[in-house]
Amino acid sequence: MKASGAVLAIALICIWTAVTPAQRLPPTAIPEHYDLHLTPDFATDTFEGQVTIAVRIGQPTDTITLNAVDLEFLETSITAGGIAQTATVTLDPGRETATLAVPRQLPAG
Repeated sequence: MKASGAVLAIALICIWTAVTPAQRLPPTAIPEHYDLHLTPDFATDTFEGQVTIAVRIGQPTDTITLNAVDLEFLETSITAGGIAQTATVTLDPGRETATLAVPRQLPAG
C-alpha cells in the first residue's frame, strides 16, 4: 500500500471469532481503507488472518480504539510517517472494543 505522510497504517494480526454490529467509536481515527486477509476455519467457526487499516488521524494521539468482539490480537503495530511502533492492546469486553496504545504520539493528518 502506498501512503502519504498524512495516512496512518495499522497492521493487525488477529484471530476473529465473531461478527457483531458496529458501535460508535471516538472520531480520533477515521478509517479510509481496509486490507483484509482472512482464513476461515469452518471446523471451529473462527477466522485467522492479517488486517491492515489506513486511517486519517483527527488530532495527535497515542491511542486508537477499534471495535473488537471476541478477537485475540497476536501482533499489533502502528506505522505513521514511516516509523513503526509496536502497540499494546487493551480489550474492553463490556464496550466490545480494543484500544491500541503506542509509546510515541501519532501526528494529526
